[in-house]
Amino acid sequence: MGWENSEEPMGANIGTDESLPGEEAARVTPAPSPPLPNSLVPKCALTKQDLKEPVLASDGHTYEKQALVGLLESTRDPRSPVTGEILNADVVIPNHAVTKLLTQLRPQTPTAAGPVRVNCKINSALEELDKLHAVLPWIPGSHQIRPTPETIARKHQFFDTVLPQYETECDFVLHTIFGMDAKRDPSSGKLKVAHFAVLVMKPHTLRKTLPNIFPYQVPPGTLHFVHWAYPHFSPKPDIDERETNEAITRDLRNYFGPEVKFEFVWDVNPKMSLPHELTGCMHAHVFVHLC
Repeated sequence: MGWENSEEPMGANIGTDESLPGEEAARVTPAPSPPLPNSLVPKCALTKQDLKEPVLASDGHTYEKQALVGLLESTRDPRSPVTGEILNADVVIPNHAVTKLLTQLRPQTPTAAGPVRVNCKINSALEELDKLHAVLPWIPGSHQIRPTPETIARKHQFFDTVLPQYETECDFVLHTIFGMDAKRDPSSGKLKVAHFAVLVMKPHTLRKTLPNIFPYQVPPGTLHFVHWAYPHFSPKPDIDERETNEAITRDLRNYFGPEVKFEFVWDVNPKMSLPHELTGCMHAHVFVHLC
């Protein structure tokens, strides 16, 4: 189970000579392709700059998302710079066709030196994800790390109906993720997990890797899991890399069976929908490829 996150830089494992146990170097390095002439790269209808996150507006033209959102919020009746018509502020639709085109047009060799490593933590900065995606297409690129609008709607409905049944966000996580027994509190009528104080005395004893029920739009053949670590009351939004590598490997082996070969990468969710300050828990997005 997991939720969408914003993209922020994490610790990179690109081109490093030292690796943690279980990490492996990528086996494929594509031949370089020449960059596309700048005049042929799709441009934002407003800024005339190269598109990175293309979206459609109600005028039917494509804009850079940040530029369009800024225009829509700048005035009560924002007008299209192309047609002059008043734009519908509710229409900001990802242009998947242009996103796919941009991916195909990008040079196919990452600029980072050295091998790309798997079965480890990766750098989730947008430009680094694209470098990894160019070498190993099963790793999501910057255009593939968001859920669909339909998935987001399902997630919001889930929060609105399920979360209010619990005493706290922590009770919700302990019960739904880790399977702890929950009983209704006589006074509040809400579900509450017992023996909470005992759990706090054993940091990071609870770990679980589960399929994400609200997955991103990952590449075909890629599986989106979430790794949970509890408790985690450190103000730093991070979890131990070595322990996490080992725990994810163990959980995936149990999930798929000993005969199935797989590889994975993961990164910590820096802005969880349920903040770790409330739940005492951290989770990481795990992207899995079956070999």
